[in-house]
Amino acid sequence: MALEAPALILRTLGVLELHDARGIPSPGRPKVLALLAWLRMRAHPATRSEIASLLWESHEGARARQSLRQALLELRGLLPPETLIIDGEMITLAADSVELDTERFSAAVSDRNDALALSLYGGEFLRTADELGGEEWRIWIEGVRARLRRL
Repeated sequence: MALEAPALILRTLGVLELHDARGIPSPGRPKVLALLAWLRMRAHPATRSEIASLLWESHEGARARQSLRQALLELRGLLPPETLIIDGEMITLAADSVELDTERFSAAVSDRNDALALSLYGGEFLRTADELGGEEWRIWIEGVRARLRRL
């Protein structure tokens, strides 16, 4: 039995875009797509407080949580049902629900498939997303960029 491909592909190398399996881009604000990338790259669920302080550091508590609620509502509208899992304070994505270009790039490099790696590399990771969050956000982006550069 063949494995079903994810319904969505998130491009983070160069341009930040969400595409369906046919390659058609889905609309989405950059901060919402950046949140999707961060959630997708995590190994475990995140708390609402953690996300709010990461992406809305400059907002006071209630305003940051309202911004997060709005972003989650928009994200839920972009994703198939059951993809975004919200359990009280904990937020995560269903496993393998969104394909990530950085993972395909890393696999291509590991497999020494230079042609595929070059075709996947569209530029620096989250090239235009540095200012979407606070200091912890920028530290996370730089860490991912450094890891990808080493590849």
